[in-house]
Amino acid sequence: MRNPKTILSIVAAMALLVATTVASAGDWGGCGCKGHDGAMGYKHGAWLSKLDNLTKEQKGRFDKLHNEFMKRIEALRSQKAQKRIELAELATKSPQDETAIQKKREDIWATKDKMINENRAFRLKVRALLTPEQREQMRTLLGFGLAARIPDLTKAQKEKIGSLKIDFLKKKFALKSQKGQKVIELVELMSKTPQDETAIEKKKEEIWALKDQTRKEGRTFGTSIRSLLTPEQREKMGVWTGPGHGFHGHGKGMM
Repeated sequence: MRNPKTILSIVAAMALLVATTVASAGDWGGCGCKGHDGAMGYKHGAWLSKLDNLTKEQKGRFDKLHNEFMKRIEALRSQKAQKRIELAELATKSPQDETAIQKKREDIWATKDKMINENRAFRLKVRALLTPEQREQMRTLLGFGLAARIPDLTKAQKEKIGSLKIDFLKKKFALKSQKGQKVIELVELMSKTPQDETAIEKKKEEIWALKDQTRKEGRTFGTSIRSLLTPEQREKMGVWTGPGHGFHGHGKGMM
């Protein structure tokens, strides 16, 4: 039987692995989209109303799509709430029926998946209603992308920022992949008896080094972006704004 220290070490390493995996998912990626409970339906309605040239026909079609979407989401939300109550009831019984508990958990997961798919379908339908110009304006309103958050960018600035962002993301996700592999190796080391403390410490330092390198890449990226801006643009954005400080640049650091 493993001693408590070993078990706690393995749990801590697994927690780090999960955190790495979740962080790698990125915005609008890991769970399909944020707000799978229907919040995106409300937000799309608010943002769409801000578009300058939305026609009456577009507004009518959106309202119809939105109403249908929210009816489906509300129904799924009610189903999920009911299944959670049923799961809580199963958990209070003694002895617990593990088969029934697992089935109920899977029912809840399936309902969540349906909500995520509904959100995805709704977003695609809303996007299909818009002209290319409106889609670009919507993108800015939603704040997607680094360039969307910087005021008065020229076409040349946008293109350069896009190029820098792609280079940064390539480096970032390569480092995340390396870090994930080393976390797995750390878990393997911690599962052995007796533990090799020297090897464990070395593996931790390798993981920390990769985190430091990722952070430095984010800072370099932010500095590169800032160097492209005019004094007026830099003043509007502030001295601390950068990846991890208000931009959806998929990185940490400062400009």
